[in-house]
Amino acid sequence: MTATPRSLEAVELEERPTSDGQVSRLASAVAAFRSDSLARNSFWLISNSALLAVLGFVFWTVAARRYTEEHVGLVTAISGGVGLASSAASLGLPNTIIRFLVGERDRRAMVACAVLATASLGGVLGAAWVMVPGQFGTPFSEVGGRTELVVVLALAVGGLASSAIVDAAFTAMRSTALLPVKSVAGSLARVLLLLVLPATSSLRLLAVFVLGIALSTVVGLVVLTLRYPGRIGPDAIGRGRAAVGRASSFVAGNYVATLVAIIPLTTLPMITVARLGSADAAYFAIPLMICNLLTFIPQMTSQSLLAEAAHSETDLPALITRSLRGIYAVMVPAALVMAAVAPLVLSVFGPDYSSNGTTVLRLLALGALVSSFSYVADTVLNARRQVRAYVVVNTLGTVVVLGAAVAGMSFGLAGLGWGWIAGQLGYAVIAAVAVRGGGRR
Repeated sequence: MTATPRSLEAVELEERPTSDGQVSRLASAVAAFRSDSLARNSFWLISNSALLAVLGFVFWTVAARRYTEEHVGLVTAISGGVGLASSAASLGLPNTIIRFLVGERDRRAMVACAVLATASLGGVLGAAWVMVPGQFGTPFSEVGGRTELVVVLALAVGGLASSAIVDAAFTAMRSTALLPVKSVAGSLARVLLLLVLPATSSLRLLAVFVLGIALSTVVGLVVLTLRYPGRIGPDAIGRGRAAVGRASSFVAGNYVATLVAIIPLTTLPMITVARLGSADAAYFAIPLMICNLLTFIPQMTSQSLLAEAAHSETDLPALITRSLRGIYAVMVPAALVMAAVAPLVLSVFGPDYSSNGTTVLRLLALGALVSSFSYVADTVLNARRQVRAYVVVNTLGTVVVLGAAVAGMSFGLAGLGWGWIAGQLGYAVIAAVAVRGGGRR
């Protein structure tokens, strides 16, 4: 019996995927993404950080074109100090909010207390930075008058510290899709001010930078209030202090560890100014800023991992594996691309940045691959509430990273880059030993 031949049209119809099938697969993928809180939170955190990095890139590109290299070098060095001071003002509360907010009944009081505490302490630290004798070696005399600097730096440190609390609250409540609202508001305003105002001094550039921080924080607080409406009574601060007090050991440990860990990133630009000059500080600071686009990936994924651990501690091993796979699936090709296009990227800032900063940018991109593991390892220790181990790892790691980078600085900017990689390798080894040891208990 002979089989009936099929028409060419019938064969094509069988082999061609139907539009309904494609829509169904897309709908399934979207549904899976929406139901996977780790992936969803990580996506929005990384997207928000990428947006900040892109807008920051635009800001510093315009700044490099409009201001002198000395102005850019001074302000980037001071901005590093602002980051360190804001970490000191944060009191370890951002990670505490992410880890414990979901379990609190009075969440608004806890967040309100944290915002008030960090903003107040940040303002005091920013003002004290200018008033203290010697000013920790910061060349404020080349920037502007003392009164103006007190106001600008108090606003900068207080605003950045309280902004971290707002971000942590969105992360803890799995509402990270709202973060781009505050980021776009502050960043766009900063770029517009940079374009409109005359490029007259380092103080003008610093003031524009700080106003963006302040606006972003205010917008974030407004969005957070609208998203989670309710009244905060007169005893809210007391109730918030009680909520924070229940996690006091976690708060203290995270305060010390976070403050110590940020030292290399925030002090190296200032050390570079002192040892290599303000121009070389700019050639280092700009590549460092660009590489933040890479390190945001492990940073934000780790924050999402900590938030998920707060919701379900029993799923931690699977969450760790998924986090590492996701991070390196993106980080490896991203670092390779960054290394390949480094001269082109830096040429946007000017030919001097390209000729002097390309090697540094490539080395920092390689170092980002190493530090990605350390971000996850630190988060695992926090999720397990191994606060002592977390403090020890961050302290030893900071000593290794900063020591290696400063030692490498003796060989110029390239030596600084190689020292950074060596330090990150040492940090990763220390973190791996701590995580492995804690996992056996």
